[in-house]
Amino acid sequence: MIAAYEQLQSEIDRLFGAVARADIPNPVRIVFTRCPHPYGGDQELITAVRTDRILEMTASVASAPRMHPLLGCEFGGGFDRFRAIHDLIGHVEPEFGFDLGGEVAAWLTQDRLHTRLARRALATEIVGVNSARWSTGEAPELKAMLFDRKFCPGRT
Repeated sequence: MIAAYEQLQSEIDRLFGAVARADIPNPVRIVFTRCPHPYGGDQELITAVRTDRILEMTASVASAPRMHPLLGCEFGGGFDRFRAIHDLIGHVEPEFGFDLGGEVAAWLTQDRLHTRLARRALATEIVGVNSARWSTGEAPELKAMLFDRKFCPGRT
């Protein structure tokens, strides 16, 4: 399990570095903040980032005690970078919303950018967390675990 999360973090950091490069056309600047709700919803986030090329991401330390057990939760740390990349690749670029269908579509979009091992952690973080959120109506406690391969046939 730890190896899957380490691989996911390594791949997220590679994607983060590629997105944050200033020498690419229309780069997006990622700014971490303590502001709890920088956007009023999914469409506002998508429109703002596409227009201004700046993603304002609430740092995980601002939402304590909801900390991730394996991805670093320091300001701008691994969990923050994971969430920023997910929002850019999974929501902003394809214009998928934050409803459960949008999250599943975002997962399928992001999934293809990762290796087999990292995909198992990604499925937990996107599908698992958002399924729990939409089933219970609230954000679940973050846990590092992996879906059994049989629940993600052909994907992991």
